[in-house]
Amino acid sequence: MRRYRFMRSRCFPRTLALLVLCLLVASIGVTTVASNKKVEITYLSAGTAAVEQEQNEKWVAEFNRTNPDIHVNYEVVSWADLPKKIMAYAAAGEPPDVAWYGTNQINDWYHMGLLEPLDEWLGESKYEYFPFILSEDSNIVYDGKLYGAPFTLCGLALVARIDHLKEAGIDPQSIKTWDDFIDACQKTTKKPDQYGTLFSLGETRLTSHQAAGFWPANGLRNIVDFRDEVKDNYIELLRVLQDLVDYMPEAQMSWVHKDNIAAYATGTVSLFSTGSYFQGDLKPVAPEIMSPEKSIVLPMPHGEDASESVTTTYTVGYVMFKDSKHKKEAAEFIRFMTQPKVLAEWPMNLAPKSNVSLEDRVQAIGEEARWWQEAWLDLLENTKVVGLTPYSPSEEIEKIFSDELIKLFRKEVTPEQAYDSLRAKITKIIIE
Repeated sequence: MRRYRFMRSRCFPRTLALLVLCLLVASIGVTTVASNKKVEITYLSAGTAAVEQEQNEKWVAEFNRTNPDIHVNYEVVSWADLPKKIMAYAAAGEPPDVAWYGTNQINDWYHMGLLEPLDEWLGESKYEYFPFILSEDSNIVYDGKLYGAPFTLCGLALVARIDHLKEAGIDPQSIKTWDDFIDACQKTTKKPDQYGTLFSLGETRLTSHQAAGFWPANGLRNIVDFRDEVKDNYIELLRVLQDLVDYMPEAQMSWVHKDNIAAYATGTVSLFSTGSYFQGDLKPVAPEIMSPEKSIVLPMPHGEDASESVTTTYTVGYVMFKDSKHKKEAAEFIRFMTQPKVLAEWPMNLAPKSNVSLEDRVQAIGEEARWWQEAWLDLLENTKVVGLTPYSPSEEIEKIFSDELIKLFRKEVTPEQAYDSLRAKITKIIIE
């Protein structure tokens, strides 16, 4: 018995020391595992073109590879579903850490109090954006604070088939006014295979997006600008669209964006209002059409009383949500996705930062993009540039606008009747 006690007395300190050592090792192991655990953030983007998703996937993979402590979970939805998805996440108290914004979406989310200002997170790099992007008239600056980090700058104007205009004896530079535009559409229409223009109505967002090229060009802020002093301008545009119906394919009543691309690529349509993103959409379908010999970019026409052409611009980019649990990591990702190298490689639209040159873009996306980039840059330099003023709530309003245009195109209502109906219905929503 004494021997047992002797052995116990000798072994106990060793046993205790061993136990302490094991606990220490275990603790170190736990600490090591914890420190190596990646912070996961959610990135939600929208898009209609495969090239958009491909580019996102490429850069998300690169970010995850070069940032071993952060993992970005990439999710893509349609533009129509983006606001619904955001609201569902927000209602559950789990907003994405980073998401794409569109003009109307960021306006909605800001006024709902969902967004985190980015000034401190981006630091001085925010001043690399073109000055007009950082103005109070933009769709990303509210009360002097920046809420969106653009990755692309979009211009809205006319794109025209040179071969169609030449065959009709039309000098592209002569298309200045709405009357000139209507005349060009009439002369290039050869039913049933060729039509002057289009204004597709199969997707409410696309319908209002096309209008975003027309309305500011005629002295209006947007499709909800019902100020008495611009009433005649609004009605004039409705009359122009109704006059153009005879030179539009009837099938456009159900067309969406991909149908517009196909119509231009095949020569079904001669000229129409679109954005600087169009090259990226058209290149996979008909790259031969996207050349200075085949296509030309023209300013939007204007009314007889207007003295100059107008090019409307807007940005698409990234927002961070106020309730994000990983703002530091989200900011890292936004800074990565808005660095010059990434912006240069984005295959659509224009770069929003002054430190991304034309040569940077051409080197990144190919020599065939040079003329397109130059054409849009020249347009921005030589026409009056106005920002696309957002409106809210966008989805409901866009549906009302689209439904009324369908009646207008079917000639069930006059331009005056369409205006009165739009003003009454949309104003009621805004007031409520």
